[in-house]
Amino acid sequence: MAFIRVVTLFFSITYYNYVAGLQVDYTENISIFDAKIGCDIAKLAWDYASKLLPAQRNLHSVYDALELHKCNTTNYRKAVETKSGRSYSPAENEAFVDPEHGSDSNPGTVSHPVKTIDKALSILRAAPIGRTKAMHLKGATYYLESTLELGPEDSGLTILPWGGDEVILSGGRLYKLAWTEYKNEMKPIEQGLDGIADLQLEPGASRQEALFYGKVLSVEECSTACVRNKQCNGFTYYDASSHTYPMMCYLRMDGQWNPVRDVSGSSFSSQKIHIVVADLSDQSPNNFTSLFINSRRAVRARYPDGNPETSGLHTNPTGYVPAAERWLPPATKEPGEEIFIRSPNRTGSYFPFFQIGKGGSVSVFNPPQSYWGTANPSGGGGFTYRVPTGLQFSSNLSIADRTWSNPSTGVVHTFHCKHWGGWQFKLDGRNDKTNHTLTWSYGGIQEARGCDNGSEWYVENIFEELDSPGEWFLDYDTHKLYFSPNGTLPTEAVGTNLEVILSIKGSQSYPVKNIAINDITFAHSATTFLSDYEVPSGGDWTVHRGAAVVVEGAENVTISKCLFYSPGGNGLLLNNYVRGAVIEGNEFVWVGDNAIVVVGSTQLIDGTDGNQPRGTKVIGNLVHEVGVFGKQVCAYVQSLACETELIGNVFFNGPRAGINFNDGFGGGNIVKNNVLFNFVRETLDHGTFNSWDRQPYLTKVRDGKTATLIQAESFITQNLFVGNFH
Repeated sequence: MAFIRVVTLFFSITYYNYVAGLQVDYTENISIFDAKIGCDIAKLAWDYASKLLPAQRNLHSVYDALELHKCNTTNYRKAVETKSGRSYSPAENEAFVDPEHGSDSNPGTVSHPVKTIDKALSILRAAPIGRTKAMHLKGATYYLESTLELGPEDSGLTILPWGGDEVILSGGRLYKLAWTEYKNEMKPIEQGLDGIADLQLEPGASRQEALFYGKVLSVEECSTACVRNKQCNGFTYYDASSHTYPMMCYLRMDGQWNPVRDVSGSSFSSQKIHIVVADLSDQSPNNFTSLFINSRRAVRARYPDGNPETSGLHTNPTGYVPAAERWLPPATKEPGEEIFIRSPNRTGSYFPFFQIGKGGSVSVFNPPQSYWGTANPSGGGGFTYRVPTGLQFSSNLSIADRTWSNPSTGVVHTFHCKHWGGWQFKLDGRNDKTNHTLTWSYGGIQEARGCDNGSEWYVENIFEELDSPGEWFLDYDTHKLYFSPNGTLPTEAVGTNLEVILSIKGSQSYPVKNIAINDITFAHSATTFLSDYEVPSGGDWTVHRGAAVVVEGAENVTISKCLFYSPGGNGLLLNNYVRGAVIEGNEFVWVGDNAIVVVGSTQLIDGTDGNQPRGTKVIGNLVHEVGVFGKQVCAYVQSLACETELIGNVFFNGPRAGINFNDGFGGGNIVKNNVLFNFVRETLDHGTFNSWDRQPYLTKVRDGKTATLIQAESFITQNLFVGNFH
C-alpha cells in the first residue's frame, strides 16, 4: 500500500525475545530478563487497551489473553460503568415488540406492544417518509426464520432494546431434544496403541487432560477404573516391559482421543463410547452446520479430536493430522482469458500494470476471475491458482482401521502448503482398496493463492468419528441428531439456519439512509466456508460477500455496542456503495471467518464510479477469537475501499493478520490508537498488520476531481502492534 506514513510502536517478539526496534536472536533458554520484558510489554498493552475501552464489558478477556496472571500483577481493572455517550432522542414514530406478552393485533405502543418484528416494521413503514423511527425490542431471543431485511423505505430507523434485558437476534432454530440411548460401551482393547502420547507426561504425573490412576497389575483393572469414572473417555495401560511407564494406568479426562501407534507393543488402550440420539423429524429441521448447546458452539464429529475454537497449530495437541502421505495432483484446467491493461500504468514500480485472469483454474470463484488466474502473476513466488484434488493418509492413523458408511458428508480442513491460510474441501469419497485416499472436487476457494499441496489437516462431519464427549452428528436423511454427552444431557439446542441475520440494503442510486442498530446481540449464523468466495483484488485474500450483518447501498449507517457472537462466517460486511458508516463500541468473538469486512467493486482498473465503501469509521471495537474455521482471515480486512478511520480498537487472538489492507485502492486511510497482539498464531510469512498493493486502480480520491493511479496519503500512527507469534 503506497503513500503511507507510519508512526507506530511495533513490538516484534518471539516468546517475548524481540524488543521494539531491537531484534535479538536468543538461541538459549529464555532468561528471567526476557520474561520481565514480556511482562512489561503485556502490561503496556493492558494499560493502553484499558484506556481505549474503559467501559467494555468484556475487558477481562484482554487481561486473560495477555496472561498477566503470570506477571505477578494485580493491576486488573473491571470495566468502568459509564452511561452511553450516544443519546437516544424519542423518535417521531415508535413501535414496541414483546414476543411473550405482545399481540400483532395491538397498535405497537409501549402499553400495547406487538408480538413480532415483522408487524413492527409494517407499522413503521406506514409512517410518512422522512420521519425518524424507532423499534424497541423487549429482551428475548428472536429466532428468525428469514433474514431481517431493511431497505430505503426503512430510512431513519433505530433498532434498540427495551426493558434492559439482552436482545438476541438469532440465525438459528431452537430444537427440543428427547434423547434415547444409541450406544454405551468400551471399544475392544488394542495393544500397541497409546492414548496419552500426545501429552508427553512425566511418569506418575497427572494433568487436567489425563489422570494417573496408579500402578495396577492388569489392563482389565485399568479398564474397570475408566468404566467407573464418569469423566473418563479412554485409558492407556503400560505393561511391565514399558521403559517409561511400567504397569501404570492413565485415564483420559478431556474428551480427546488421538492415539498413536506404539511400536514397542507395551501399551494397551481403549476408548469409552457413549452416544445418544434424538429424532428431530417432527420439528422440520434444516441441514444445520453448527449446533449450540448451553450457548457454546459444539464440535461436529471429527478426526483427529479437537475443538476448532480452542485448539489449533498454536496449541498442544493441535487437533490436526501433522501431514498427509501425499497430496493428489490438481485437476487439469484449460487456460482462461488474460486481461492486461498497459495504460495507465505505474512505470518503474514492481507492479506497474493491471492484470487479471478469467475462467480456467479460477472459474471456481464467483465471479470467475482472479489476479492469480494469469499464467505468470507477480509477487511472492506467484503462480497460477490451483489446489490438490485429494490426499492419501497413513495406514498408521486409527481411521485406517475404520470404515465410513458415507464419506461424502465429510469436510476436510487443511492449511495451505506454505501456511499462508487455510482451505476447506467437500469430500466426494474415500478409497481404501489400493491406498487410503480422500478425494474431492469442490473447495480450496477460501484463500487466493493456491498450491499443489496442503499441510496439516482434519476431517469433520463423519458419523463414525463421533467418539468424544461433546461431539455431534446430524443425519440429513433421517433428521436424527447423534450426540456424545459430557455430563447432563441438554434438553434443547440451537441449530444454525441463516447465513445473514440482518441485511440493510439499498443501491447507489437509491440508498437506505440513517439506520442505527444499537446494543443488539447477533448469534447463531451459519457457516459459510463452502459458500461462494471471490478474489476482490491483487492481495492473497479471498472474501465471502456475506456476514451475520450485511450493509450495502447505504449512507450513514451506525452499528454500535452490539455483540457478534459466534458468527459462522464473517461478522459484519460493508459491501460496495456505503458512505459514512460508523462501527463503534462493538464486540466480535468466536468468529468463523473475518470479524469486519469492508469491500467494494471496480470496473477492472476503473474505480471512479464510487461503488465502494468510503468514509467508514471503525472506532473502539473489541475483536477476539477470530478464524475458528477460516485461516486467511483477520479482525478487519479492507479491499477496494478507502478513506477509512480505524481508531481506538483492541484486536487479539487470530490465525493470520489482525488488520489487512488487501490493496492500496484510493488511500486516505487512518489507522490510529489501536492495540493488536496474538496474531499470526497458525500461519507464516505475515504480520500483525499487513498490506498489499499489486493492482493499480484509477480513483479520484487524491484530490476529489482527477482520475489517477496515485493514492491519497494514508497514516498509521500511535498504535501498539505486538508480533508475538510467527
